[in-house]
Amino acid sequence: MAAVVIVGWLIVPTEAGQKIQYKLNLRKGQSYYVRVISDSNVVQEMAGQKSVVEVTAGFGYRFDVKEVDQKGNGWVDGTFDWVKFGQKAPMMEVMYDSANKVSPVPPAALGVAVFLGAGFSARISPQGQVEELKVSEQLRKNIETQIPEGPQRKQMIEAFQKQQLAESIKELCLAPMAVYPDKPVGIGDSWTRTVSERTQPLIFENKWVLKDRKAGAAIIEASAAVKSNPQALQDAADTMKLEMSGKRLGQIEIRESTGQIIRSKITQDLSGQMQAGAATVSVKTHGVTTFEMAERKAQAGK
Repeated sequence: MAAVVIVGWLIVPTEAGQKIQYKLNLRKGQSYYVRVISDSNVVQEMAGQKSVVEVTAGFGYRFDVKEVDQKGNGWVDGTFDWVKFGQKAPMMEVMYDSANKVSPVPPAALGVAVFLGAGFSARISPQGQVEELKVSEQLRKNIETQIPEGPQRKQMIEAFQKQQLAESIKELCLAPMAVYPDKPVGIGDSWTRTVSERTQPLIFENKWVLKDRKAGAAIIEASAAVKSNPQALQDAADTMKLEMSGKRLGQIEIRESTGQIIRSKITQDLSGQMQAGAATVSVKTHGVTTFEMAERKAQAGK
């Protein structure tokens, strides 16, 4: 049965239960601002000794669409202009926010602060999946000039050369976009996608459900079963092994006209064990990641 929607003076008939093909509808020249904040609590226990570490990591970046091909794949540039890092552990507490211009960078926060002024280039599909990603050369220069000689600098340079920093950016800053269905969906419909990469320690069996549509926005319920990746465990035979399992739950709001993710909030709970040599450590983590994406006005880029 047809419903009637009144838009101004225009009366438009629409079919009840209409299905919509949601996708990331990028357009050349578009500019957004993205802010991602991850708060985590990690409890480790070994030989009856327990330790708790709380970590906060935040990144803000410009998201500029440079080109879009006929298939809807967008080439985008991201430039970081805000970072935040906090860590609370036994005998140590660190807090750094780049928005506080007079705040010095603690040594423990250097690995995050070097992203300021650097960025990445990426190709993103209409389903929000990152097809290619390259970290800017500016990040390597920042590491070399801002981190003093020592193990931390050496590790970050190696991570840059092996594209491990690119994988970290992809996982934290862009992975929240990979949520779009490959077919039209209506309220109550669900879709699934398993994310499994050889080099990543975890497999995510994702499920999304379109719960509601309000004021031009889609409300999507997200969930995932999380388990260890056997291939990654096999590749790590001579190094540290991490066996974890658990779940993710959360909600995502998408602007229907552009596919822009307005905001998402995902909670993750995992438990398992870490093995390094002969030592075995039980691990339990609780984390919350928020992702917000706002369109930038033309004058904001001046």
